[in-house]
Amino acid sequence: MKKSCLLTMMLLSVIGMKADDKVKVDLYGFVNNQMYYDDRKSMQGAQGLYNLIPLDIVKDAEGNDINAHKEIAFLSITSRIGFNLSGPELFGAATSGKIEADFTAASGSAAVLMFRQANFSFKWDNAKLLIGQAWHPMSGEIIPEVQAISIGAPFNPFNRSSQIRFDYSLFDKKPLTLSAALLYQGQYASFGPNGKTNLYQRDALTPGVYLGTTFQTGGFKIGIGAEWQRLAPKVVANVTGLGTIKTTGALNTFSGMLQASYTYNKLSLKTKTVWGEDLSHFGICGGYGVDGKQYSANTYKWSPLTALSSWIMCTYGKTVKVGLFGGYMTNLGGDTQFLSENLMYVYGGTSIDEMYRISPSISYNIGNFSVGAEYERTSVAYGEMQGYGNVQNSHWVTNNRLLFSTSYNF
Repeated sequence: MKKSCLLTMMLLSVIGMKADDKVKVDLYGFVNNQMYYDDRKSMQGAQGLYNLIPLDIVKDAEGNDINAHKEIAFLSITSRIGFNLSGPELFGAATSGKIEADFTAASGSAAVLMFRQANFSFKWDNAKLLIGQAWHPMSGEIIPEVQAISIGAPFNPFNRSSQIRFDYSLFDKKPLTLSAALLYQGQYASFGPNGKTNLYQRDALTPGVYLGTTFQTGGFKIGIGAEWQRLAPKVVANVTGLGTIKTTGALNTFSGMLQASYTYNKLSLKTKTVWGEDLSHFGICGGYGVDGKQYSANTYKWSPLTALSSWIMCTYGKTVKVGLFGGYMTNLGGDTQFLSENLMYVYGGTSIDEMYRISPSISYNIGNFSVGAEYERTSVAYGEMQGYGNVQNSHWVTNNRLLFSTSYNF
């Protein structure tokens, strides 16, 4: 509650700023309403609007699947408000800033204000330096144009992080951009022994490191990128006969991305593929466990699970726009035998083998107003985890979602 009040005061102070010839404040955002219907319980966020993974079959004493339960909701917490700030030249660069928030930080059934972005930038002719919370370089540059607030998760990486990012453009028309960033986890953190928290990165004393490049010409864009990060999942442990002891051991992970988009008149094509070790901070199924070959009470050797996730989307139209999204994720397992399933920490659970989503949509857009409908079919293959983290003997579970939305932009 204190954080919400503080953020509200900050936004009101920005609204009340007296703009002069040096600082310009532009208000933007939208009022958004979303209504959904699910025919199965799922792993969710934002009071159900952030739809992720259908839950596995769990039978009661009479053999009924307790997760085969329908759900419906109508919410406006996805409404958004933001401010673009532009300031005077400094260090030979144009200066700008951004503050953005919505109401998806739910506390029970109450809508709580949550800041999405808070950053400032220095922009030179061929370079840009951004400092603050913004979309992760592997998340926000090319995103699917779906109506759901998950923007393609858990197939598209979903992450906003505090960062120091530098972009440098080459050649006269600036078709090629090189990017480097240091990233610190915040709201979107890795999964581990204490759930999702940035504590594991904080204890490792090391930011994530991203390197990437983007080439753009006309309506075509293609980019590649890679991230390295280091986590310390456990710094203390309770050991039988020894009590609470200090532990050592860190996990180093690597992930890579390839993305592309093409636009021509009313046609838009987008795609992205991510391969990586422990993609849990992106909201993609992944994690890690204790290496079964090297283990002692006070020293943990961690080994990651690897996953591959891809999506593609096509949209056509302007006033009436139709779209089709397809996503696929597969668990590739690890490269070592894990000590125990009880010492594995996997976002989504250790029994997921693969999953897919098919999602057609249609929207009507006129002026500042839009209304739309979207269907999501999300299916997951649950099975039995093997020693290397791969899954066998799987069965499919499916959730069908109908989503209706209205939006007024300002």
